[in-house]
Amino acid sequence: TDVMRAAVARYVADKKENPAALAKYLFAAVADKERVAAHLAPKPPKRALSAYSFYMKEAMVELKADMPASKQTDVMRAAAARYVAVKKDNPAALAKYIAAAVADNERAAADLATWKRAYE
Repeated sequence: TDVMRAAVARYVADKKENPAALAKYLFAAVADKERVAAHLAPKPPKRALSAYSFYMKEAMVELKADMPASKQTDVMRAAAARYVAVKKDNPAALAKYIAAAVADNERAAADLATWKRAYE
């Protein structure tokens, strides 16, 4: 390959005559190629969001508008408490978030399968 040819060319240019030195040059070239390939390979796709995540995204926007002077942690606590109450009292109200989570799970599975075919 080109990497091996380049390693041999560096070996010849340095006027090394020891076969062990050639092995060292070849090993360094292969290690560099693997390191570069690992760095350039795209990362796996993002995992699917849960129904809780979809609910929290929406609730956070509403609560930030209702509580503009509050800290982020207070808004998160209020959103989490609201989620627990809705889940306990009226689970059917979470149906759209569950549907969104199922759709996102399918998207993530398809993205992961595509990524695995391309990069594994």
